[in-house]
Amino acid sequence: MTSEVKVDKLSQKGSTGIVITDDLKLSSGKAIKNAAGTALLTEAGVLGSSVVFPAGHVLQVQQTVLTAVDSVNSTTYEVMLSRSITPLDVNSHFLIMFSGQISTDAGSPAVAITGTSSATDVTIISPIGDALSTRTRTTWGSHYDSAEVNPYQGYQAAITYLHDPALSDLSPIYYNVSMADVNTNTTQLIYINRAFTTDNNSYVVSTASTLIVMEIAQSS
Repeated sequence: MTSEVKVDKLSQKGSTGIVITDDLKLSSGKAIKNAAGTALLTEAGVLGSSVVFPAGHVLQVQQTVLTAVDSVNSTTYEVMLSRSITPLDVNSHFLIMFSGQISTDAGSPAVAITGTSSATDVTIISPIGDALSTRTRTTWGSHYDSAEVNPYQGYQAAITYLHDPALSDLSPIYYNVSMADVNTNTTQLIYINRAFTTDNNSYVVSTASTLIVMEIAQSS
């Protein structure tokens, strides 16, 4: 016969706390709750929304994959990839990781992480280089001379950055990968996800770009 004990409160007898020496099982639909009555852990093993993770834990991961070819022919930044994420905590930071291949004939590509108000926001939020004469400050960039460029080759662009958006609420935010040709003397066409050549053969590759956003817990 199964024994049953009904109590309203358990209190420790000494100073070592209440020790449970066997499995603690919850009935279907029940949960372990905090003092306010909010569920911390359900019978199904789901953590409640009020659970606070230690700083450094990953709360969620979102990804955008771009397989199509895109291009820019302007000194103004244009969005190539975008990823929205709905924060779980206003104190969170966000780890942004971008990887893609860029090609050009004689351009000066610049790539930066922009956002966070919309999928079209081109406000740079990733770190940019210090001011150095008239050089363009950006996160990733280069310049290619048509006499030296291999039109069959793509150039790897990669950015990793931990961003603190200083959130005031849990509204969705947007992280974008934006690209421009920063040569103000003459703009050139810059591609993402393809080589510059128009030659179509098996030895010419078509690539993909990825943008990953990870929400990282911080101390409250």
